[in-house]
Amino acid sequence: MADRSQRVLIKDNYSGTYYSEWNKVMRGVPQGSILGPLFFLFYINDLPETINYTCLPTLFADDINIICVQRSPEGLKDDYANILRKVYRWFHKNSLTLNLNKTNLVHFAAKTTVNIPDCIELVRIN
Repeated sequence: MADRSQRVLIKDNYSGTYYSEWNKVMRGVPQGSILGPLFFLFYINDLPETINYTCLPTLFADDINIICVQRSPEGLKDDYANILRKVYRWFHKNSLTLNLNKTNLVHFAAKTTVNIPDCIELVRIN
């Protein structure tokens, strides 16, 4: 798979079609390759153990679900913040970025539960 190139194509119904310049692909596995999912699993194999003691991480393809169980809203918020910091550090260490726009927080709680945190702030870690 040496000597691969790629470019970006943008189609606009009003303005037409635009192409970027061709650039050589220096690393990575071609999209749709049989080896892609296998290499991805090898690459992220150590991610669950970085957060395993606080919660239950579940990997599926290129998604991760992190399940936390806590009795108090304050403890839950602390767990969320702690886990996000650990995940962010792991991503940074592995030259990846965590897309917070695609990251969701879903609460499952009894009806009588109050003061559930609706926002977790992730402070940039150097």
